[in-house]
Amino acid sequence: LNWPEDVAALADALGIESFGVCGHSFGGPYVAACARQLPSRVTAAAIVAGISRVSYWKASRGMPALVRAALWAGGRTPALTRPYVALLAASTKKPELIKRGMRSMLPDSELALFEESRFDGFFESLGEMVKDGSKGAYWDARVFLGDWGFDCRDIEVPVSLFYGTADKNVPLAMGEYYQRSIPDSKAVFYQDEGHFIMYSRAREILESLIDYDA
Repeated sequence: LNWPEDVAALADALGIESFGVCGHSFGGPYVAACARQLPSRVTAAAIVAGISRVSYWKASRGMPALVRAALWAGGRTPALTRPYVALLAASTKKPELIKRGMRSMLPDSELALFEESRFDGFFESLGEMVKDGSKGAYWDARVFLGDWGFDCRDIEVPVSLFYGTADKNVPLAMGEYYQRSIPDSKAVFYQDEGHFIMYSRAREILESLIDYDA
């Protein structure tokens, strides 16, 4: 819940009174936090293939076994996630290894993304995230896996949810969790699409924020 204070401070510095927020994958909890803490400033929010709490039944069903084990262990003893995060950090130095692993988790409809120029920066960003080591990513995982400090049922701003039914990185069950928990949220579930709908469905996602903008 401290993070929305930073977002508000940035908006103040830029002279922005009200704004929409959008987050993908691990950005989901942070979008929810902003929507919860800044109802007078956030006009609308979009959670795109966003990971949810992992403390409820079926949350991680469909994820690879190693990821499920890391999340399960981290939710009970956060320190146990450190070797997993360190392994991910080391693998970013070998983009081709990451690509092979990701291709095995993507539906056919998304495989072509790897050949598009707009996707070039994705792997560079992964490397940038851990260029000084895995400590930052580890502490981020600890924050996410711990107590969020708020209930999604208390969110009052309009929230749109976007998920692919074939997503193996963030299972559809996580989108259904948000749908049940956030009052009056609007959910769009794309049949047979995967984790990178932030690229293939960008226009629809951004328009969901504009529609609510006052």
